[in-house]
Amino acid sequence: MTKIGRNEACPCGSGKKFKVCCVNLSQDQLNNLAKIPDDWKTLFRNIERGYAAANKNYATDAIHAWDLAWVSIGEKLQGQPKTKSLREFDEQIQPETSLEVFVQDWAELMSAMLQAVDAPIDHIKTHAQYYLDRLTASSELIKQNVMSLLAEAHAKSGDIKAALKLYQAIEKQFNAELEEEELAALKARIDQLKALKPTKTSTTAVSAQS
Repeated sequence: MTKIGRNEACPCGSGKKFKVCCVNLSQDQLNNLAKIPDDWKTLFRNIERGYAAANKNYATDAIHAWDLAWVSIGEKLQGQPKTKSLREFDEQIQPETSLEVFVQDWAELMSAMLQAVDAPIDHIKTHAQYYLDRLTASSELIKQNVMSLLAEAHAKSGDIKAALKLYQAIEKQFNAELEEEELAALKARIDQLKALKPTKTSTTAVSAQS
């Protein structure tokens, strides 16, 4: 493929100059984007931008791009109310970058970014909860990872009760699928959260001292 000039029209079809659109994407990403139907390009453009930013450790840019991708996913799902899994979209358009794989990667990378950057926790909680409520036929592994992300987002925002409830749900729902080390780590995290959760006795004592 001929090298694209920075001031030329972006090959993704956005109508913008290349230098302000997809200049940070690799040649493979540009090639993949060229195969996507026009009415899906905005969604996949933002997914690829997020990957490009994450690969360069530009956490804020990755989070922003993937926020926009989630907006597009929501818009697509509004138009197809019977869709219960992103697998159905993947089968429909057959992208190089699977939407199911994107959500898996998003959950894993956002979990890491929660610990490293000032991530927009409310956005993460909104996207994760929407995924769990709306896409009920998704793969069990992705559900587990999204639930774990949501639990950590709740924990970081101080809602220990909600985080503990989610982790206990993971333990109950996925106990048979978890490896021994994964189950041990899950139980350890539950114990940590239990230690942080105020008891009725301590709450009463604090109230009395006030």
